[in-house]
Amino acid sequence: MPERLQKIIARAGITSRRKAEDLITEGRVTVNGAVVRELGSRADPATDAVCVDGSSVQRSETRRYLAMNKPKGCITSTSDPEGRPTVMDLLGSEASKGLFPVGRLDYNTEGLLLLTDDGDFANRILAAKSKVPKTYEVKVSGRPPQAAVQRLREGIKLDGRLTKPESIRMLKSADNPWFEVTLVEGRNRQIHRMFERIGFLVEKIRRVSIGGLTLRGLEPRQVRELQSREVQKLLAPRPVVRPLRKGSEPLIRTKPSRNRKPASPRGGGSRTARSDERRRGSGPERRDAGPSQRTAGGFKRSDKPRRPPTQRRPTAERSPARAGTTGREGSPRRSPAQSRAQRNSRPGSRARP
Repeated sequence: MPERLQKIIARAGITSRRKAEDLITEGRVTVNGAVVRELGSRADPATDAVCVDGSSVQRSETRRYLAMNKPKGCITSTSDPEGRPTVMDLLGSEASKGLFPVGRLDYNTEGLLLLTDDGDFANRILAAKSKVPKTYEVKVSGRPPQAAVQRLREGIKLDGRLTKPESIRMLKSADNPWFEVTLVEGRNRQIHRMFERIGFLVEKIRRVSIGGLTLRGLEPRQVRELQSREVQKLLAPRPVVRPLRKGSEPLIRTKPSRNRKPASPRGGGSRTARSDERRRGSGPERRDAGPSQRTAGGFKRSDKPRRPPTQRRPTAERSPARAGTTGREGSPRRSPAQSRAQRNSRPGSRARP
């Protein structure tokens, strides 16, 4: 299947995909003997003969992934026309065969550097859309005010494009403080230029982590092979965090309790729950009663003070007009037998013994 030339070259472990584009434009790549200078040209590695500087491009089945603690005083490149030392010189000619650095650290910048012969891996780490965080410790000449640091957090323009760190915080407060800066993009001298825009120079930069991989156990100039789980962790997709709209709140989903019964469709709760509420005296009709005003059954006592018990007077003395009567409007007193007979005589009533 035809693929882009830079991808074929990167998979072969010759160099990174970005560097392969430079090789193509320089006329150092041929396909079936013809020089190809146009980016985006395709070839089929199974049928076409692809060569770089006259050497055939062959895909390697084994991949190597290394982590290095780069020291100061060397450049991040496979070679240097000015004769300066490179990170490949630290590995040796045999150990560095087929490898290339992933990304770039400046001449005087130290810290974590990845080397590989896997072009797809390098492109995944370097691509801004992959959101692989890279954390740096930065020493600044002079103490930037809080307002200037806030400008960096909000973002500033470099070469007409907005750039801002994922996070920035002060590590050590001093006349020349240390900051921790996390980026997900790699632009030329980005940290230097960011601080220069707010009026401060950077004295030292040290990269301490890439996508969760740290410098732990690596002294300057030391190199180690990455484990397969470390490679998979670097290639794992990062979650996409979209900013909330202004005035919106995050949605918090809570797991319902298994013991909680669903509410009534009419919103009033179950009949048992309402009965329990009335019995406890916690319903809306009981809310005005304080704890000291409720009885054991939950009913409110009268606010009026109770009169002391007095001896009741005979009915005739209290109301001569109602003497010999009970009930309302002076109805005659009936015996229990008369009352029972009257109830039993009503239509539809059951006679009681």
